[in-house]
Amino acid sequence: MNRDGSPDREVQLEQELDNLRARAREELDDLRARANEAVRDSQQAAADARSEAEQMHAHATSEFARMTEEHAQQTTALTAQAAASQSAAAAAAAALPQHAPVQTSRNRPGKPSKFLGDKKQGSETLHTWIFSTELYLRLTREPEPEWVPLAGLLLGGDALRWYETRSKSGELPNDWTTFTRDLTAMFEAVNSNKRARDKLAALYQKGSTTDVLQPVQQYIPADQRHGRSRSKRPLHSWAQATRPDRGGAEGTHVAKAGTGDCRAVRLPHL
Repeated sequence: MNRDGSPDREVQLEQELDNLRARAREELDDLRARANEAVRDSQQAAADARSEAEQMHAHATSEFARMTEEHAQQTTALTAQAAASQSAAAAAAAALPQHAPVQTSRNRPGKPSKFLGDKKQGSETLHTWIFSTELYLRLTREPEPEWVPLAGLLLGGDALRWYETRSKSGELPNDWTTFTRDLTAMFEAVNSNKRARDKLAALYQKGSTTDVLQPVQQYIPADQRHGRSRSKRPLHSWAQATRPDRGGAEGTHVAKAGTGDCRAVRLPHL
């Protein structure tokens, strides 16, 4: 203390310094405690996060394993189903009747010639056309319900006009058998009559009247096959009498000749 009894200045400063040190230690301890608490909190948070991550990883692994197993089961089922489908298809194909391979454009048969229905074409041409057309449709494996429409593409002239008329009137047959029967009935008679008239028109009397009439005996009525004609004029063409405007319903058929004795007969129209 000083002489006057007041505390010494140095002692005061020493006390204040001790107080500051004590306060500093308290604050340091407090900071250390807070830091330790923060470290513990962070460690706990890290542990919680690690635990949560491990749980999520375990769950993802479990889900992946489950999905992998389900995928494997589905793949197995689909493989078995595909194998069963292939077996069924193979069995169905084996059960089907065997057909010739489909014709390609390289070896596709050529189309038959058109049938015109012309009087110059004989019945042989019609039958040949029917046969070749049916053969063509079979070789090209056309469905049979389409044969009649496709055959229309192979007609021309009078035959095509007949086809068009029957088609527009609704009288065109749908099946091949009826179509060819009607076509034959229409054009075979026409061509046969024309061929007979052509034969008659081409006859010339080069021998006796009997020799001339021998090829056409089948067309002459029995009651007119004998007797002599009263006419001595030159004879006309046989074919002239077959026309409706020459002699009415029937015509006089005679052989061509310049002069001479001939027989005259009356033949019905062919």
